Amino acid sequence: MADEPQSLSAADPRGLLSLLDRTAAKIPARTDRTGDFTRLSADAARGDVITVPSQLQGRRRRLHIRNTVLEDHRARLRVAPDAVVGTVEHLAEDVISFFRGTALLYYRDLVGEDAWLPTVPSVGDVHPANFGVLPGADGQPVFSAKHFDEAWPAPFTWDVHRGAVGFALLAGSRDLPEKKWWKLARTFLDGYVTGVDDCLPDPTSVTTSLTAQDAPACLEPFFRRAQRSREKFLKKWIDLETCTFLETDQVTRQPGAAALLRPLIEKYARRIDTAGLPENFFGIRDVATRTGSGAAGPGLPRFRVLVEGHGPDAGEKVILELTLSRRSALQGLVPKDPDIPLSHAERTARAFRAFVADGDPLYGHVSAGGLTFLAHEHSPMTVPVDTGGFSWSQLKEYAELCGRQIAHLHGRSGAAEDPAVIRTIAGQVRREVFLTDGEEFTRETVARILDDHRMFREDVAAGAFRPLRPVTR
Repeated sequence: MADEPQSLSAADPRGLLSLLDRTAAKIPARTDRTGDFTRLSADAARGDVITVPSQLQGRRRRLHIRNTVLEDHRARLRVAPDAVVGTVEHLAEDVISFFRGTALLYYRDLVGEDAWLPTVPSVGDVHPANFGVLPGADGQPVFSAKHFDEAWPAPFTWDVHRGAVGFALLAGSRDLPEKKWWKLARTFLDGYVTGVDDCLPDPTSVTTSLTAQDAPACLEPFFRRAQRSREKFLKKWIDLETCTFLETDQVTRQPGAAALLRPLIEKYARRIDTAGLPENFFGIRDVATRTGSGAAGPGLPRFRVLVEGHGPDAGEKVILELTLSRRSALQGLVPKDPDIPLSHAERTARAFRAFVADGDPLYGHVSAGGLTFLAHEHSPMTVPVDTGGFSWSQLKEYAELCGRQIAHLHGRSGAAEDPAVIRTIAGQVRREVFLTDGEEFTRETVARILDDHRMFREDVAAGAFRPLRPVTR
């Protein structure tokens, strides 16, 4: 792909990124089909009669799944090739991991769809686990969608339908009766329509953050956890005596990287609002690499940087995280694909600013040797919502809330270009038709994902994704 590094040495002659490379493993090369799908999107948007991937059956569908996963994860994990096998094994574990970790496969099935509907800045990866409590600019936690790596302008239905599918799969993972899968999906869809209606009398209401004071009961435990002390949070990750990272099977100290990272941290700091921060806030105390996180299994490689933070005491330090960014899975697939002249990290950082009202002031981006990194605080106020202990009534409450949040995010992010974006969306939504269409989409898509996951598991077990090795005699 055009955004891939040529090689580690070419991308970073100083060797910084080689710290993220563990082995020399290789995986089968696949043709880059980005251009093919861009043309397919344009054909589909015009209404041409074509065969789209969602119509493939049997062996042809299996090969499409296999090739898409290889293409997607070869690109995003090229700087950490040892992670490829772990990635596919993680995706095979359960259908929710598969759904979350194969966004490119999911969106290629939507190629060119809904061309007549309003386009909005989309979150791109809406699902139950992509919501949580985040640090706010005023020091108080807020509830919002939290990851925007896939953010891209798309028909508003793309976010809404993916969210509905995610909630249906969540219900399925809880061994609930199938009728409750569609009930939970419909509750999310209904929440979206309600959210749109909420904003019609006063479009400026989309700029209001959801805080602990306004949160429903199901979120109370997560807001409480977000109020934990910084020192208590840091104790899990650093030695408070030496102010160095604790090493684990996922965290490896890289103190020698401090000199290489310092120019990046300084460049990043110049791009964000540092008003009110101590002069030596970004002074580096220690560096580590972290692996093993992210929906795609081992995930994208990342640096953890411990900086001086708010003061001299260990409990005042701040952990910054630099994550290698990649292209959006939606790019080239939406009916009206825009030309966005931004690095992948800058696109994601701008999406965060647009979507999250008064969000983390340390959220930013930086580039190094042709690669782009998203930078933000690994904060004590960042708390994912774990739905594992939710009752059925709490699941419905949460689904409705998340649906409303997506409507508000669409209104907030789109208002800069079109102040009437919510009214434009409302003009395309007749509640009962919208809910029925959305449920039908969810049923069809869930059935396809379950079948895709079955074939994918068979491929993983057969060794289809194992690295190729030279044949020796």
